[in-house]
Amino acid sequence: MSTTIDRQSIVPRSAFKYRPIAPIIEAQDVAPSKPRASRARNQQELHTTRDPIPAVTEKHRVHWLVPVVMTMLTTIVLLWLLQLAWSWAATVSDDLRYGRPRTTQIDAFVGHESSKTASHFLAINWHGRAEILEFPGGDVGKRRSTSGLSSLARMLI
Repeated sequence: MSTTIDRQSIVPRSAFKYRPIAPIIEAQDVAPSKPRASRARNQQELHTTRDPIPAVTEKHRVHWLVPVVMTMLTTIVLLWLLQLAWSWAATVSDDLRYGRPRTTQIDAFVGHESSKTASHFLAINWHGRAEILEFPGGDVGKRRSTSGLSSLARMLI
């Protein structure tokens, strides 16, 4: 026996959004679905029908102050490190040029001379304490030692 199919009574396949493979469940076994949010009558009804945790659809954005503050803090730290490096390099340069402890020497006429030869002064900065050695007028035997900056001022006056 042959069955004929009327093409006008058959719904085309493109009209179906989803065709379940499982057997058809009767309507009384299906739980009622939530009403669509787009069909809510007012704004309050829209909020009551939404899920408690909305789906994340847009990228999380950072406030504009965060990169500005981070850039400023990075700049401050880099400047601080640069100052530390510069100070260390200056100390090493002074050590190579002048030695440690820092010393200086000068020849001057201060009135203690017995001849026409100037007195020789040697000043040493020894852990923050100034040590001054005076060799008057070429006579090394009359050497004098003084400590502190006030002694140097008294000696030169």
